[in-house]
Amino acid sequence: MENRENLHQHHIEISSHTHFLKKEIDFLLKILKNCYSTSMDMERTKLLDSYWKRFEKSINDLDGVLSRIHKEEKSMAIHYKDLTMDADTLHLKEEQLTTKFNDIATEVKLLKESFYEFMHGCNACALKTH
Repeated sequence: MENRENLHQHHIEISSHTHFLKKEIDFLLKILKNCYSTSMDMERTKLLDSYWKRFEKSINDLDGVLSRIHKEEKSMAIHYKDLTMDADTLHLKEEQLTTKFNDIATEVKLLKESFYEFMHGCNACALKTH
């Protein structure tokens, strides 16, 4: 029983971090949207498009993590009274889930740093007519 409670708590934590990361990416996409300008050269526009695609991919990957958590929680609810759930299998699944989330979070962190570096000194937003 304790394993299931720990597992549920772990799912709550990963879900919370995932939702936060998705909101952070949504914020970055809003900034990115304002960076597009007709006065930008094609190379900078391609770079912005690349950031956009990678941010969207990260959101899709995070949705995959949330979907997996939902499936695991549903499975745990179905098998709540069934004590045949193997602790080693549960541990392995959780380790894979944590690794997947950490990989996505690391990728987003690097992408975010690169994006902010690109934004530093970029006057594309200032050149826009509002």
